[in-house]
Amino acid sequence: YIINDLADLEYDRQHPLKRKRPIPSGRISVKRAVALSVLLTASGLLTGWLFFGAKIAGLYMAFIILNLTYSFAAKRTPYLELVMNTITHPLRAVMAFALISQPVQPLLLVAYTFFILGLMTVRRVVEKDVSGWEARRTLLRYSRGVMLGIKFVSLLVVVLLAALDEHRHLPLNAVMLLIYI
Repeated sequence: YIINDLADLEYDRQHPLKRKRPIPSGRISVKRAVALSVLLTASGLLTGWLFFGAKIAGLYMAFIILNLTYSFAAKRTPYLELVMNTITHPLRAVMAFALISQPVQPLLLVAYTFFILGLMTVRRVVEKDVSGWEARRTLLRYSRGVMLGIKFVSLLVVVLLAALDEHRHLPLNAVMLLIYI
């Protein structure tokens, strides 16, 4: 989040709520924020590796790479930022499977990915109703028709994959469908 705050510093200074956050307001200097970010990232990687091994540390690194890509490149590109924001969620599920030493369930993981993509799309639509959304310029370039299409296709994929799953993960698929609807 510190990295994201640093990447958005100029935008956040213009936002009516975000400009009061510690970095945009100047309560925490950029130099200190960078130092804290490096310290926390290095600590996370080290403790992840020490407590859980190389596989989990590798997944931590994937999160860092995705965060950097999102914060400094994809965030300002419509639809790509939506996909990049979505990708971290199934990665969390992959990490959960790795922590409990279970194989990843591919159909469930893909269904979960589209479930999250649909929710992220709804979130972007709702964000436009919040005062100050104009500071997030990417929202200006989202088309209502395309957003509706993404939500519909996402729901369709979740339903289809739930049907193909042959009730192996019925409770999880049912929860995803109920929440999504």
